[in-house]
Amino acid sequence: WISPKDSLPNEDEGVLVIVNRNPDSNVTLVDAYEIAFYSKNEGWIIDAYPQWEDARISWWMSLPEVPNEA
Repeated sequence: WISPKDSLPNEDEGVLVIVNRNPDSNVTLVDAYEIAFYSKNEGWIIDAYPQWEDARISWWMSLPEVPNEA
């Protein structure tokens, strides 16, 4: 896991994040695992809540490679 204070993912790379706050008026996330993207212009974009503007990301990590079926 990587702190966003230490490093940010590549522009528009999908990553797994741990996020907190309220993406909607009736939804509160506490240490929730979500897929997100980081954009220098727009900040964090949470895949499930693209309109969310104040997501608090505490940790992120690259997604694993897709399994290779033989």
